[in-house]
Amino acid sequence: MKLKLFFIFLFILALSGCITHVFVDGEVRLQIKNESDVSIARLVVLSANGGEDLWISDTITPGATSRVISGSWVGSFDLGMSVEDSLGRTWSKVRFPSVSLDGGSVFAEISEKDGEWAFKIR
Repeated sequence: MKLKLFFIFLFILALSGCITHVFVDGEVRLQIKNESDVSIARLVVLSANGGEDLWISDTITPGATSRVISGSWVGSFDLGMSVEDSLGRTWSKVRFPSVSLDGGSVFAEISEKDGEWAFKIR
């Protein structure tokens, strides 16, 4: 009987850990799909003082999807990235202001149309 109670207690303890993880997730696991016609690279979190914290260092070719990268970025942030020109010779920077990330797994698509870049969370 004591062994049965022990396993029930262990099960409840494990389940409570899973439930609290759902409500108190201080980490974002981000994966990006590049829906544009050019390569993108270096997704960074931009700070108010002009600093950058690198989040995804991979170069993501058109139509490709990045690896899943974890980061402690829960809240609303400005994100930036580098974009390759159509000839593949130079890189320019693009800024996404006030991107809200709530924690957990996030799949985002980055696209461009008529010079306007979009960061959409799916």
